[in-house]
Amino acid sequence: MLLACLTREVYPEKAGFTLELTAENFNSTISQVTSSAYVLVEYFAPWCPHCQRFKPQYERVAALFNAEPKPAPEVLVANVDCVAQATLCKRFDIKSYPTMLFGHPENFAGDGKHAAKVPHKENSAEGMLKWLNERLGQNHQLSTDTTYGHTYNELGEGLKESPPERGKSPAPAVFNTRVDLPDVEKATILSFEYMFTGELVVAHNRRPFVEWVQLLAKTHPLPRCRAGSKSLLAELDVLWPRYNGSTPSPRLRTWRVCGKQADALREWGSCKGSLSVTRGYSCGLWMLFHTLAAHSAADGGAMWMEGVRSFVSAFFNCNECRTHFLEQATTEDAKKVQTKRDAVMWMWATHNNVRAPRHLYVSI
Repeated sequence: MLLACLTREVYPEKAGFTLELTAENFNSTISQVTSSAYVLVEYFAPWCPHCQRFKPQYERVAALFNAEPKPAPEVLVANVDCVAQATLCKRFDIKSYPTMLFGHPENFAGDGKHAAKVPHKENSAEGMLKWLNERLGQNHQLSTDTTYGHTYNELGEGLKESPPERGKSPAPAVFNTRVDLPDVEKATILSFEYMFTGELVVAHNRRPFVEWVQLLAKTHPLPRCRAGSKSLLAELDVLWPRYNGSTPSPRLRTWRVCGKQADALREWGSCKGSLSVTRGYSCGLWMLFHTLAAHSAADGGAMWMEGVRSFVSAFFNCNECRTHFLEQATTEDAKKVQTKRDAVMWMWATHNNVRAPRHLYVSI
């Protein structure tokens, strides 16, 4: 469920073995790896909830291969932050997070098209190591040290409470329904920033882009964001022509959808996590979806659903969360959303269908 991805707090454990690669050190680092050895690189976004939950699992694999003494054959385990290193991720045509590439060092030359892509289903340390062992012809085993990921449940959150006694129901999830409008505005601005840094504003995504801007222009709760969206629509045929294969003008990247007064983004409020990389954008985006539904026209439910569904499909590239949301947004109940009330009720039904794991508290 997208709600699980967007609203649950994640508590990453201390990392220490994964090598961080940047545009400055990528080529030089890979070139130092012997030709008989291998390289495993995770491309991630720090705002992506699935990446946050996956981090301790990936760190367990890094602890096996990067710590001394290194097992044979050697595997360099590294990662790339695609928000900070957008150009590097564009080079490897990274379209969803996390994406993992594996191969010999020469496979990472150029655009890395000869590197193997690790299947998204391998989202645990055990599953990833099994996949690697099959290709290495080895039977490596993970450390039993619980410092890296062992104490994480199936979603990867830290277990902060004691399990309920046998036969008793888990504590109910705790929800805060207050809307933090500065967080909504920040999520709106970042929705555009991240689609550009992720290199997702491409010809085949023009229609989803238009549908998202149209939704903001009609239903955004803040007048300046509505006005900026309306102005963008008025100039869109110049900034991004309609004809097939058209590419957007560089001016589109610099468009301030909520105006100049929103240039300096404050820290997250209600969506602030316990660490700088937790909650934040994904929480704000879910809150934005709620407020857009609540501010829709009486008969605007179908437009809301189409705009949100198009945005998630084209521009929310945290792979697992996107997949879960689109599964929900294509159900028979979702197809029945026609009015504002339908949209609001569908959002809350989707919200309430998420069952918090045992002894895990959820907040939005």
